[in-house]
Amino acid sequence: MIPTDYAGPGRPAQPGWMIYEQLDQLFDIDNLGADFTAIPEETEALLIVHPPALDDRQLYAIDQFVMAGGHVALFTDPYAESTSGFDPMMGLGMGGAPESSSLAKLTTAWGFKITDDQVVGDVDLAQRVNMGSGGPRAVRDYPLWLAVRAEMIAGDDPVSANLEQINLASSGAISLIEGSGLTLEPLVSSSPVSALLPGSVARGMPDPDQVMRMITPDDQSHVLIARLSGVLNSAFPDGPPANDEEDHDDEGTQESGAQTHLARSQGKISLIVGADSDFFDDRFWVQIQEFFGERIPVPIADNANLLINAMEQLSGSEALIGLRSRGVTQRPFSRVEAIRRQAEARYREKEENLQTELAQTEARLADLQSATMDGEVRFSTEQDAEIQRFRQRTLEIRQDLREVQRNLIEDITMLGRTLALINIILVPALLILLALGLGFWRRRLRARKGIS
Repeated sequence: MIPTDYAGPGRPAQPGWMIYEQLDQLFDIDNLGADFTAIPEETEALLIVHPPALDDRQLYAIDQFVMAGGHVALFTDPYAESTSGFDPMMGLGMGGAPESSSLAKLTTAWGFKITDDQVVGDVDLAQRVNMGSGGPRAVRDYPLWLAVRAEMIAGDDPVSANLEQINLASSGAISLIEGSGLTLEPLVSSSPVSALLPGSVARGMPDPDQVMRMITPDDQSHVLIARLSGVLNSAFPDGPPANDEEDHDDEGTQESGAQTHLARSQGKISLIVGADSDFFDDRFWVQIQEFFGERIPVPIADNANLLINAMEQLSGSEALIGLRSRGVTQRPFSRVEAIRRQAEARYREKEENLQTELAQTEARLADLQSATMDGEVRFSTEQDAEIQRFRQRTLEIRQDLREVQRNLIEDITMLGRTLALINIILVPALLILLALGLGFWRRRLRARKGIS
């Protein structure tokens, strides 16, 4: 139940998501049609990604599949940038699919919720994006696009163990409903420097700095992908939505033709649930290279590994989980990122203060100059001097702004050069000195042994 042929502006219709191709190499996949009313009996695991609005018969089919012990991985999205959102790097809308998705009728009855009108903004996990406008501030931290590091990924669950980075975009959050009997085990979480923001923030062409200012950290890690387990109650306690005559028994089941309605799950159920569908989109986790007509994936995050691990476990095949390589080509330096973000925050505050002063100065100057519209108004010498002072201050503030932006770029560039110097010269030099020292020590040791 995932799209394989979506085409948006600037996006090819075929061959679809690379993550789907990798799944297809490991599993026998059957796609449910848009008008499905039942889950095939031979289904071992059901993957639901960014579903459209489903009618009650379709919801009932999913509900009963789960009640009967079926395994489900469910990914909905409060704002699916891959299909309907704005790409700040491409400047394109991705129309053609629902903007958001939810199976709230099912999830609420089962005991948990996924936000469908809020997205997680995270200062610490913000991805660096190129806004495409050029200039010194084209590359920015975008707190709605998250690069979740290993410390926020569960290392003790076979689905997420040994993974280094998961990339998400405009993700919602998962939580239990009060009184729920389920157990929620976070697999991927935000950092504590995060907050839930209105979903409308992600629409259009968000300004990363403005979004950053909207975040007031709530000191909690929001769950982005989770394992949920426990006994579930059916979302259809009164039986199938159809109006067929039904016979009721005394054990919480109803007979509807040849099908037995289950009012509760048959034992403990395990679900894998995600609050983002952009998790699947190639541009967020993999670079595709063409080699003699073959598409070669070069992962930059572990999105595919997490999904494949989940589907292997849900389908009962856990033996291969520990054998597959989980390497990615990009490994962020957390300390370096922290230093860079601190520098940006310092300059951003100064930049905002200058912008505020500039706006006030220009407003005052406009008020003074508006008096010239009345030909009879004459400025005093003091007023003329004040106008000239405001004009001069406006120029100075603009120069200060350019200086702040230039200093930020220089600081980040210097940080990069320092790291390059350490990696290229200092580390090899230390290794050489260590090797020489060991060699000298061994020679002296042999000399002592020869004397003795």
